[in-house]
Order: sequence, then structure tokens, then C-alpha cells
Amino acid sequence: MKLKYLAVILLSVCLVVGCSNDKKETNSNQKENTLHVAAAASLTDVTKDLETAFKKKHSDVDITFNYGGSGSLRQQIEKGAPVDVFMSANTKDVQALKDKKKADNTYDYARNQLVLIGEQGTDLKSVKDLKDGQKLAIGEVNSVPAGKYAEGYLKDNGLYSSVK
Repeated sequence: MKLKYLAVILLSVCLVVGCSNDKKETNSNQKENTLHVAAAASLTDVTKDLETAFKKKHSDVDITFNYGGSGSLRQQIEKGAPVDVFMSANTKDVQALKDKKKADNTYDYARNQLVLIGEQGTDLKSVKDLKDGQKLAIGEVNSVPAGKYAEGYLKDNGLYSSVK
């Protein structure tokens, strides 16, 4: 139920988040009723749910998705890629587009929550419960938002140096 509610909310957001593009070209091989969505790769699953919900009310609109890293997608938009909706995994790239007048409307549409995932049957409840020799994996801190968030959490809780 929460997923459907989130999908409806995100769908509503998708309709009003837009990227400006000075070149409004129409390819003769493309339908005019095409919504071009550039989305962070981490949003692949949820965008498929959004597409299903959107198509129920707007069956005449085709949706194309371009998935990738938020920074890479931002660069494509800056270079003129045809994008109607940009769903970034961070606010930094959205702000960069706003600063360059490449984003018309922006909204926070989702929030992340860090979770600790372990093997089945593990008694770990926190990173603090890790014992010598146990490993912790996080996303790349220089390029992946979840990695940056994890690093921030670990540093804020005095755990970074012990798991590094």
C-alpha cells in the first residue's frame, strides 16, 4: 500500500518537475506525446511502477527513460538532451541545473534511509555491533549519494575510522 501511495505522489511530482531545453526539436520518428524522463539508476524499480500508474490515466503518452548516474544525466541535460523530467538521486545536480537555468520546477520527491543489511540469522543491529574481521560495504563516497550519506553517518557516530 505504501508503494502505491508513493507511486502516486511521485507520479504527481513527475508531472510538474521539468527541465528546460532551448532546442525543442521534434524527431519525425517520435510521437509528439512523449515524456522523456532522465532518472538515477537507483530509481529504476520505482519508475516502472510510476509508468504503470501514469499510463492508466494517460494512455496516449509514451514515456522514454534514460537511466544513469545523476551527474552524468545532469551533464546530458546541460548539453541539450531532450528531457522533460529529471529524477536525481541528490540535490547537488538539481541545483546545478537550476543555477544554469536548465530546470524550471523542482521538488523533493523522495527521501533516503540508510539501512544495515546482513546475512540471514545475523544478530547485528548496528554498525557498532561489527566485530574484528567483519566487513562493511558502502557506496562509493565520491560519486554515489548513498555512499556519501553512509560516510556522513559513520563519521557523525565516530565509527568511520574503525570500519575504514
